[in-house]
Amino acid sequence: MNKSQVRRYVGYFIIIALAVGVISLSAGILFRRDAYNRTIGILDRANTVTWNILTSTEYDTIDDYINRIAVDDVRITIIRSDGIVVADSQADISKLDNHADRPELLSALNGVPGRSKRFSDSLGENLVYVAMPLVDLSNGSYVIRSAMSVQDIDKALGEILGRIAFTGIITFLALSMLSFLSERRIIAPLADIQKAAEAFSGGNLDYFLSIPGPEDVRVVAETLNDMAEALKYRLNEITKGKNELAAVFSSMMEAVVVLDESLSIRHINRSALKIMELPESDVYGRSLIETFMNSDLQSLAEETLASQSPVERDITFNGDRNLILHAHGTRIPPADDKTTGNAIVLVMNDITRTQHLENMRRDFVANVSHELKTPITNVKGYLETLADGVMDDPETAKRFLAISIRNADRLNAILDDLLSLSRLEQQGGEGLEFEIRPLDDIIGGAFQYCTLKSSDKGIDMRFEGEKNLLASVNTLLMEQALNNLIDNAVKYSNEGAVVTVHIEKNGGMADISVIDEGIGIPAKDLPRIFERFYRVDKARSRELGGTGLGLAIVKHIAIVHRGSVKVNSELGRGSTFTISVPLQ
Repeated sequence: MNKSQVRRYVGYFIIIALAVGVISLSAGILFRRDAYNRTIGILDRANTVTWNILTSTEYDTIDDYINRIAVDDVRITIIRSDGIVVADSQADISKLDNHADRPELLSALNGVPGRSKRFSDSLGENLVYVAMPLVDLSNGSYVIRSAMSVQDIDKALGEILGRIAFTGIITFLALSMLSFLSERRIIAPLADIQKAAEAFSGGNLDYFLSIPGPEDVRVVAETLNDMAEALKYRLNEITKGKNELAAVFSSMMEAVVVLDESLSIRHINRSALKIMELPESDVYGRSLIETFMNSDLQSLAEETLASQSPVERDITFNGDRNLILHAHGTRIPPADDKTTGNAIVLVMNDITRTQHLENMRRDFVANVSHELKTPITNVKGYLETLADGVMDDPETAKRFLAISIRNADRLNAILDDLLSLSRLEQQGGEGLEFEIRPLDDIIGGAFQYCTLKSSDKGIDMRFEGEKNLLASVNTLLMEQALNNLIDNAVKYSNEGAVVTVHIEKNGGMADISVIDEGIGIPAKDLPRIFERFYRVDKARSRELGGTGLGLAIVKHIAIVHRGSVKVNSELGRGSTFTISVPLQ
């Protein structure tokens, strides 16, 4: 038996007990009232009989006569109009005081039958008194009063109440049993229905309700089971659709944020969290400006909320990453005609890389145009000068031709580097021959290539680190990458400096570092140092004969070897370029 049933049973018992108690109490009150009324009727009749006897019978003294004719349980008293008791069937009249102040006597003297219930000092018990109005006897006017003991009435009433109590207990037990049977047949099925409804409301739609009770209750149970099946089917369909939408929402590459009318975040997908590097648990319910810290995005959301058509613009997030997002805002009106409840959907595409690539493309076009145009212009200018008559001066003509040849060589070097870079990008290592070689041998070959330039500047070339580290490499390409790095180190180092090539094992990789003591690279230029034609100091780079493509070629050579290249530099203290390639 569960708590609910216990509470119901206790309630039933209390109701039944109260009902039986009220009925018993009412019956007792009625019986008591009836008993008193019957007692008063008996005393009235006793007074009448006594008056009839006294008026029709000869007697010597009233007191003796009253004692002879009186019934044991009825006390008869004859009282003179002045309150003197002249006869009493149960008390010694000599010991009785004047009764002139008795309430029943006062009523009787006024011609109205007197009635009262009070304690009798002469008999020492409670009595019910009934006084007959003043009557004339042979020797004067008297009040005839009869009385009965209340104890007798209470005794009789007690017996009656005992029977009522016994009947009440029997009734209580019978009604309790009937209530229990009703609970089992009617209330219990309703409790099962309640339990099923609680299970359904709690989400347990697999709960099956089986009631073998009355037909009407069984129909309700079957209806609930059918409702649960229908709800289960619909919930499954809704959950399926919701999961599909959630999967689409979560897997979208675009950042999506749903805002309510107060511009607080209601939903946000993973892409938005990833782009903004936000923890998912901290954003829901927060305002847009508090979460994204961007006034332009806040302005876009406010404009979208007030607009009937979509709003879009590019939003820049300044900071460590300098994000550029193309934001598209759409207002979603409420489903009904309410003026509140609007929502906003912001869809943002990260176009930072696209913009960066576009900038690189423009820079590349501008740089390659400039790099090619300069030697072509020089060659054309000197040739035109020669054609205009400088040929007559052999020394000048020879000098102009030498300059033209150097510019042609520079133009050829740029084209060769562009072709090399193009092949590396297009092939991605396909078609190249790789062989397992010690990396220190390749470093030695690069040293020999750069010896002449380093000797001219008095630069000390050093090799440090582990030997016989084997890697699968394309020897020509790897030597070209190291040549470019060492050549740059020599170019940008002062005379008498030291250039060190250091190699060490780093997990499954070999790190080859070219370390110089040159002019260094400003921190702002480090992120772009491997771009095509990017130069930190354009004038000095051209003066030293670089094409601007060397570091870009180094980067792609590292990539085709499944490795990488990085740079660490401090302005005025030198740079360290490191190529990492997998060990065999």
